[in-house]
Amino acid sequence: MKLPIKGRTYKVIVDTLSPGIAGLCDPINKVIYIDSEVNLMDTLLHEIGHAYIHEVALDQVMTPEIQEIVVENFAQVLTDLFDIKLKKAYLKKKKKRAKKPCTTPSIS
Repeated sequence: MKLPIKGRTYKVIVDTLSPGIAGLCDPINKVIYIDSEVNLMDTLLHEIGHAYIHEVALDQVMTPEIQEIVVENFAQVLTDLFDIKLKKAYLKKKKKRAKKPCTTPSIS
């Protein structure tokens, strides 16, 4: 998969990573690595945060500890947002189905 981030294209690779590593952003080579055993969406959003911080040069003024706090919160907000939108879309679809009249073919 490829993702555009601030005008750059990052390649996403899902594979087995070293124990304890859920994801890794390599901003020099424009690659995001995600461990195949972790939650893909949460980890991907976290690593996209790292890529974005690099592309706007905030990594030049933020400590690694601050970067982690920022990208973790970024990922959590987006995860919550997607979760809310997906739930609303599901409930809306479910409601539409319930309103459709049930038609039984007539037997003549």
